[in-house]
Amino acid sequence: MANNDICIIGLDIGNKTTEAFTAQGSAITRTYVNYGDLNMVRNTTLEGSTYGDNREYTIDDNQYIVGPDVAPCGTQSDYWYRSQLRTIAGHYAAQMVGCQGVVNAMVTVPPHYYYDQNFQKQTATLEALIKTLKTPVVLQHHDGQTTFLKVDIAAEGMAASFTYLLDEEGHVRPEAKDTSVFVIDIGSNDTTLYGASYDALGRTTVKVATAIDKLGQAHAHARIKTQLLALIQEKTGIILPPNQISEQALIAAIESGQYKVQGNVIKIKDLVKKANHWLLGQIKAAVNVEIGHASEYDTVLLCGGYMQTLIEQDYDIDFYPNQKIHENPIMANAQGAYNLAKAKARIADKKSRIKSAA
Repeated sequence: MANNDICIIGLDIGNKTTEAFTAQGSAITRTYVNYGDLNMVRNTTLEGSTYGDNREYTIDDNQYIVGPDVAPCGTQSDYWYRSQLRTIAGHYAAQMVGCQGVVNAMVTVPPHYYYDQNFQKQTATLEALIKTLKTPVVLQHHDGQTTFLKVDIAAEGMAASFTYLLDEEGHVRPEAKDTSVFVIDIGSNDTTLYGASYDALGRTTVKVATAIDKLGQAHAHARIKTQLLALIQEKTGIILPPNQISEQALIAAIESGQYKVQGNVIKIKDLVKKANHWLLGQIKAAVNVEIGHASEYDTVLLCGGYMQTLIEQDYDIDFYPNQKIHENPIMANAQGAYNLAKAKARIADKKSRIKSAA
C-alpha cells in the first residue's frame, strides 16, 4: 500500500484530553467527564437507536462505548498509558479527525516511559506500549474503521520540539539548524521539560528530558478553589463544602471571572491571576533547580493545555526573554508528533525507492 493511502497522524493521548493532528486538520476529544464530550464505560450495551454520536468498540472481547451519552470512568492513574481505554481513545480521536482505514500513528508518552536517566530509550517499555496501541480494535455500528498498522512513540516535550525543528512535511527548518530549544510543556497534572541542541544537519543532542509532578493546571485550580471557598465565607458568611464546587463549575467561574452562590456574585479575576502567577513562579523555580537557567537555550518554547488557558484569559506571559509561545499550545505535542511521523515516512519512502531502483 502506498503512503498516500495511509493516514499519518500525531496523537497526544492524555488522561483528560486527546489531541489529534493530521494533514487534514486537528481535533481535540475529551477523555474525562468533567471536561465534556468523551466518556467511556466498559462492557455496557446501548440500543442501536440510542447510539447517535456514541461509538461502540470491541478490543480483546471487551466492549467499550465512547461518546457524550455514557457514564464516565476514571483515567487518573499511571496505568492509563498501558490501558485498552487509551487505545480506544486513540482510535476515536483518529476517526474524529477524519482518518479511516490504515493509520500510521506517532503517539506521545511521558518522558519516564521513553528515557532512562542516561537519555537512552527504554526499549522494553516502549515495545509493550506499542503492542497495546496496536491491539486490533473493531468499530461497531458505524463506518470509519481504523487499523493502526504502524505505531511509533515520542516523549512529551520532545514531540513538541519537532514543531520547532521540522515543518509539516518533515523537513528540517533552516532556522533551526545550529540552535537549541528548551520546551516547557505545562499540562494538567505535571510540567514536562525537554532541552535539545541541533547541529547543521538538524541532528539532535538531548540535554534534558523530565517531568515535574504535581505542577500543572490542576494545582492552580486547587489553589483557586481553596481561596474561593474562603472568599465566599468572608463575603457572605456561607460555608460551602469543597465538593460543592465541581470542576466544571470552577472552570466556568475562572472563564467568566465570577462565581454565583445563593444570589451573591463573587468576583475572582484577581484570585485567578494570583494563582497563575504562583504556578508559573513554582515552575520557573523548579526549572532552575533541574537545569539551571532555561534562557541559556536559544529558544524557550512554551506549550501545553495550561498555556492555552493563559492565552484565553489574556494573561501576560512574561516567563523568559527568549520565550516563544507555541501558536496552538494545546496541540504542540500532537503537531510535533505528526511532523516526526511525516519525516519518518518520507525517509522510509526514499529508501524504498532507492531499493527498488537498485
